[in-house]
Amino acid sequence: MIKLGNDAGNEPAAWRSIVGRIRAGDRAACEELYSTAFQDVRSWFRRLGDPHAEDRTHDTYLVTIHAIMKGGPRNPECLPGFIRVIAHRQFCSSLRIRQRRSRDVATEDCRILDPKPDLDSQIIVRQRRECVQEALRDLPADQRDVLERFYVQEQDPKQICAEMILSETQFRLLKWRAKTRFTAILQKRLRGQALASLARRSVVSAF
Repeated sequence: MIKLGNDAGNEPAAWRSIVGRIRAGDRAACEELYSTAFQDVRSWFRRLGDPHAEDRTHDTYLVTIHAIMKGGPRNPECLPGFIRVIAHRQFCSSLRIRQRRSRDVATEDCRILDPKPDLDSQIIVRQRRECVQEALRDLPADQRDVLERFYVQEQDPKQICAEMILSETQFRLLKWRAKTRFTAILQKRLRGQALASLARRSVVSAF
């Protein structure tokens, strides 16, 4: 169970106040919620061994803020439990993705060991790698910089903030925007790649 900001010591009125202020567009309330509850959410993800605890915490925070703006939870004093549910869902979703990726890696390893490698599979892998590189190039410079620093160079968020002259909040928002835009660009390119591959196969099968 995630213990949020010593929530046993927080009166229901305090949670109602934060929810009401966030719905009213009070940015300070968003910061207050993050500092009150989400340090504990991050610690919970880390205890579970999530290798991307920072990302998972940020995603949980954004989903929570979006849900509050949409009217959730129905009982604002139940906000700690509401956040716990979202965090659990985020973790379960990330676990499924990691398991699927592990299976994909195992399959790729088998192909690499195959003495008669599938040429078509090699082409697909190369094309996907090229799509990733092109998607990164299509990002604005600051978004590309923050993704490369965090995921490729594996820099610590504090180091990134210092070198890019960002506050913690600015870093989180910039990384979220970069991930969202990168994913959209990559998905569009991969869909186009899949259609092109299908067209090539149709031409070959016609002969």
